Amino acid sequence: MLLSTMLRSNYNTRVQVLKICRRMLSSRATKYKLTYFDARGTAEIARQLFVLAAEPYEDIRVDKADWVKLKPEMPFEQLPVLDVDGKRLAQSYAICRFLARRFGYTGKTPFEEALVDSVADQIKDYMFEIRPFQVIVMGFVAGDLEALKKDLFLPARKKLFNYLKKFLNESSSGYLVGDSLTWADLYLAEHVAVYGEMFPEMLEGFPEIKAHSQKIFALAGQKYEDVRYTFQEWPKHKDEMPFGQIPVLEEDGKQLAQSFAIARYLSRKFGFAGKTPFEEALVDSVADQYKDYINEIRPYLRVVAGVDQGDPEKLFKELLLPAREKFFGFMKKFLEKSKSGYLVGDSVTYADLCLAEHTSGIAAKFPSIYDGFPEVCVSGFFSFLTKTVDDRT
Repeated sequence: MLLSTMLRSNYNTRVQVLKICRRMLSSRATKYKLTYFDARGTAEIARQLFVLAAEPYEDIRVDKADWVKLKPEMPFEQLPVLDVDGKRLAQSYAICRFLARRFGYTGKTPFEEALVDSVADQIKDYMFEIRPFQVIVMGFVAGDLEALKKDLFLPARKKLFNYLKKFLNESSSGYLVGDSLTWADLYLAEHVAVYGEMFPEMLEGFPEIKAHSQKIFALAGQKYEDVRYTFQEWPKHKDEMPFGQIPVLEEDGKQLAQSFAIARYLSRKFGFAGKTPFEEALVDSVADQYKDYINEIRPYLRVVAGVDQGDPEKLFKELLLPAREKFFGFMKKFLEKSKSGYLVGDSVTYADLCLAEHTSGIAAKFPSIYDGFPEVCVSGFFSFLTKTVDDRT
């Protein structure tokens, strides 16, 4: 999701060369198939590498029921697995190293490549260290999240970030190694994106790591300043906001509040609001219905976010699933009418983004959200993102 939109101009040359080569060698082009669960997880960096390279691939996402049947077929009975012209490669780091070498994201010299590997391996050690914390965050096991955050996650993060801070200070380019993007940068930025959203204090005391993440985020498209407040900082800024809440978009010193007003404005500005006035109105109607649905399930969302106390499993079953049944039923009709895979018309709109972002986030913890609604599954979304790179660079 971080790098899965149009790339900035400094990557245009690389993308154009790859596109020309693909056309010349189309009769014997490599066929890639990446298989993982319907979540970001350990396959996300591989997806980002495919999009950065403007390389087509088949993004296969399996649910729990299918996984039981597929598991014995996999090299180590786990995912992700990459198929390259029918040959299978397992282990996420091996997959990323392979793709990064193939697409040019491993460093410019053998020693830079070795340095990138060392950084990625250190991040892997860190991930193993915080595993007890991660499995609670993902809802796999019960435990004291706050205690583990304080005693395990934040100290481990401090140690890792101190190491990586030295790399950033030595590189002087904003990247971890050398003067160009590598897959180690993607790993760090992806981790910060996922956990920094849930635990904003993650970046406290590490402005270098924050600047690095913002640099990587900016590769995705329109440059902007991504300002994030911790819960401790927010009271000082609340009165500065039009309605005392966030998000707020500032453009040339003028402020715009309310998330849907912001999304509509940016979508119209960047071409994701529909192609005709009526399509634009239809997109707004879908987005407004989505907002009604979000308001309906807000008690569940507040418990999951840790704002309120409650039983998330019970609320999922008794509140979210019935509301989803109604809402997904509506969305299914739109998808069947459009016949394009998008909710309205023949191109992606911000209504598609709302639906995809919501379902992919919940599906990471509750894959059953898609049960009975295969049309709503976002597994084809990265096909659009790859096409976006091809069309716009």
